[in-house]
Amino acid sequence: MDWQGAINVNREALQRIIAVLFTMAGVATAPLPRGVRLPLLRVLRPAESAVRRLIVIAARGINVKLQNRAAPDFSKLSRKTDHVPSFALFDRRKRFAEKRAALLPHKGVPRLTIWNAPKSIVAPTTRGDHEARVMLRLKALQNALNDLPKQAQRLARHQARRSTLPAGPKCVGPLRPGYPPAHKKRADHAVDFILRECHALAMQARAAPT
Repeated sequence: MDWQGAINVNREALQRIIAVLFTMAGVATAPLPRGVRLPLLRVLRPAESAVRRLIVIAARGINVKLQNRAAPDFSKLSRKTDHVPSFALFDRRKRFAEKRAALLPHKGVPRLTIWNAPKSIVAPTTRGDHEARVMLRLKALQNALNDLPKQAQRLARHQARRSTLPAGPKCVGPLRPGYPPAHKKRADHAVDFILRECHALAMQARAAPT
């Protein structure tokens, strides 16, 4: 199997899609209107899943040696709101308990009110914050796709560290079982077909001997 050739084909297709997303965000007025933000998220989520699977394929067969380094002093690091975060290498896990609780009827549940109880003050999340996060996710996705070997090394290091931990949630792999995040049974966009292809290749790469 030509793994690098499969990565290149899907990477080029995703790069074209990401270019379209940046064009959509660039021509839109600030803040992003609902008619632009929702279609952008509709494509961004499966594109993230597809890139994550390309990284899994690229990390196949990479062996790394862990080095004991002192943890940095995070208190001295500058906090920039416009800093592009690192691309998330691991799928978000399904939370079946929360989903089941949301589906349960609320009839018969007593409502308790405690007078004079202290209320926690939570800073409201503005629409601009959501849009800023979407743009940072889009930039992180572009950075990861432009440098897949670096992301593959990151994933190999994460996997090597997790292999030393005891069995538990922190030892799971980067891909969650079942369908990938943002999977659609009825594909209606090019990114949906790319996600299916990347997921099938990632499953095949993980099963194949190195």
